[in-house]
Amino acid sequence: APNGDPYISLSVQYITTDFQLKCIALEIQNFTERHSAANIRGAFDEMVGKYEAINATKLTKYCVTDAANNMRAAMCKASEATKIDEHLTCIAHILNTCLRHASDKQPAIGVLIQKCKQLARRTHQSHADHKDIVKWCKEVNITALKIVQPCDTRWNSVQMMIDSILKMKDALLMAKAKTGTFEEEHYTGFIPSAEEFVVLKCLNNFLVKIRDVSEKLSSDKNPTSHLVMPALRTIDIVSKSISRIANDAGTYAAALRSFVEICQGEINKRLPNLGGDKEVYAIGALLHPYFKGSTLASKTKCEETGQTYLEYWEDHIVRTHETTEEWEEQKTKSFNEMQKSA
Repeated sequence: APNGDPYISLSVQYITTDFQLKCIALEIQNFTERHSAANIRGAFDEMVGKYEAINATKLTKYCVTDAANNMRAAMCKASEATKIDEHLTCIAHILNTCLRHASDKQPAIGVLIQKCKQLARRTHQSHADHKDIVKWCKEVNITALKIVQPCDTRWNSVQMMIDSILKMKDALLMAKAKTGTFEEEHYTGFIPSAEEFVVLKCLNNFLVKIRDVSEKLSSDKNPTSHLVMPALRTIDIVSKSISRIANDAGTYAAALRSFVEICQGEINKRLPNLGGDKEVYAIGALLHPYFKGSTLASKTKCEETGQTYLEYWEDHIVRTHETTEEWEEQKTKSFNEMQKSA
């Protein structure tokens, strides 16, 4: 909770026959015990055990939590009482964890992000510093903003911080040039240089895509499992394009390229095959209402997974669907393209 009180909650999501996402909050309890895997698992089993409908259904049941180690350890083995078929970790949490690890492993980019954080902290702690930035913004006729102060538990807050700094670039550079004080004791000592602003712009292009995917997959209004593989593919494409234009970052080019590659590597490690190793994402991509199976043509899609679930879903759903003929044509085309590219 915002005031720091610990809670644990249970909600149920399901998709109706007309593809509408339904979400029901079943339980919320104060959780004052140590947040160990055993305690979390015990509380989860107790909550789920109260609802016979959950345990009685023959549908496949997935448990989705954040990617924290204690949550993953708590859910790694489903108890007999709850009969959860598989544990999934929140994609948005995974993406933001990968960004944090990339920042830790690439010192040059990590130091630049830390510099921006210190600038944000100074403007929040000192009204005089913020007032001075407002003055310089008026000088160059741009809108003054309060620099977003990032928080580890607020996804995409680093991107929002960088974006707010970029929007005041001209005013901040003028303040840095004309104030004449560059020591860390003064806020201008934390303002990025002109070269660093170029790096931040390139970095922000990548972070914006991570933010867009995080927000799309975190939607509580629409189903998202069929969007995971296409979304991860989009991030993969953007990361390659950022690597190609990294030369614009001058002396930071190698560092920026390394940061993006490390982040993409972390994503691939946690979500192999663009998420295709998880059956729910593979099936979702296979039956995506827009692509109608064309994602099977992707080289990054694991053919074994696609073929296994293709046979199952053909028998249970596809052959009775009104668009079966159209789907069959697309499926044949997809496999032909896959064979040509192999």
